Amino acid sequence: MPNGLLAPFGTHSRHTKTARTQALWSEPFKKRIWQSIIKQKITNQAEVLHKTGSVQSANQLETIASNVTSGDVGNREAGAACVYWRGLFEDFTRGSICKRNSALNYGYAILRGAVARSICASGFVPALGVFHDNQLNAFNLADDIIEPFRPFVDMVVWELFRDEKESDILTRDDKMELTSILYSWCMIGSKNETIVNACDMVASSLASCTFAKEPRGLLLPKWSDKI
Repeated sequence: MPNGLLAPFGTHSRHTKTARTQALWSEPFKKRIWQSIIKQKITNQAEVLHKTGSVQSANQLETIASNVTSGDVGNREAGAACVYWRGLFEDFTRGSICKRNSALNYGYAILRGAVARSICASGFVPALGVFHDNQLNAFNLADDIIEPFRPFVDMVVWELFRDEKESDILTRDDKMELTSILYSWCMIGSKNETIVNACDMVASSLASCTFAKEPRGLLLPKWSDKI
């Protein structure tokens, strides 16, 4: 995670322009962006379940995704999570002390750092989120943008630890495998890109949406045939 932002004097005004426009995001704009993010997250979760053989649960998620409204006022994200984790891992509780959760947290941390770097590079103030607004969190926006990327980590964790005992410790090799998620493939727009490049493209598209005050141009990661 970045610890600070170096902004030399005399450079162009992209950071200032982006930050000022970001600070003026309207509530309808933020709600539409959040709707797109959650809908794509649940759609990506459904694809994970299709790939892992939980077809019935995957179909449930596809239905849930189609019913996500502006701002996700019905909290479809939470309902989808219940279906998703039951379908992905049996007898699993997110937040419990086990190897799978350790792996998920580690993978998410790697991904969160990449997302944070991309949004800072695009001129955003990372503390100002679309949905997340914790005053103690310096990276609320990163915690918004990471959501549709999370299922890519989940897939790696499923492949690595579906047969592992819960008491096993996360090894150095496991961590190396999880770090490599940044260089796996996804579809972004009409292109196949690595996850790390996709983070840049999502941040750049959010900047374009911000300047145009039009949320429909937001690019979000989807599953690629290369995965």
